[in-house]
Amino acid sequence: MQTRSFAAVLFRRISTRTAKDAHGQSKELFLTLQKPQRDAIRAKLLECLSTESNNSVRNKVGDSIAEIARQYVDGDVLAPDGSKENWGELLGALFQASQSSETGQREAAFRIFATTPGIIEKQHEEVVLGAFTKGFGDSEASVGLKTEREIAWSLTDSRFNSRLWMPLLHSSTPSQRNRNQSITH
Repeated sequence: MQTRSFAAVLFRRISTRTAKDAHGQSKELFLTLQKPQRDAIRAKLLECLSTESNNSVRNKVGDSIAEIARQYVDGDVLAPDGSKENWGELLGALFQASQSSETGQREAAFRIFATTPGIIEKQHEEVVLGAFTKGFGDSEASVGLKTEREIAWSLTDSRFNSRLWMPLLHSSTPSQRNRNQSITH
C-alpha cells in the first residue's frame, strides 16, 4: 500500500516538472511524452482509480488524474495530426465511478470533478449535474458532504459554470440535513 501511495505522489510531482519538448518549448513533463505513452499512462491511471481498494491510495491516484486532466485543459496538447488532443475516456470513467456502489469510488469521482472543472465540457454539463445531484442525496453521509464541499470549492474556479450549479446549491444539502437532524434529536 505504501509503495502504491508513494508511486502516485511521485508520478504527480514528476509529471508537473517543466522540460523542453522536441521543438524547444517548455512544457510540463507529461506533455513532452509521445501520444502512445500518454495514452498508456492515462489508461493505467483510470485502471488504478477503478481497482484501488485503499481510499488513501485512491485519493492520491485521483490527484494524479486531476493533475493530468488540468494539463489537458490548460495546455494545448496536440495530437500527431495537429488537432487538439483531449482525454475522452475521463468523463465516462468519472461518471461510472460516481455511480459506483463503493463509497470511496463515488468520493474520488467528485473530488476529481471538483478539482478540474474545466474537464466538464458544455455538452456534458447536464450529465455531470445529474451525478452531483445524486451525490448530494447519497445515502452515505460522507459522499454527500464530500460532494457539497467539492462543489463549493469548484465555485472559486472561474472556468466553473456556477450558473448551472446554483439550483443544486439552493436545494437541501447534506450538511443542512445533518444540522436539521441534530436539532430534532
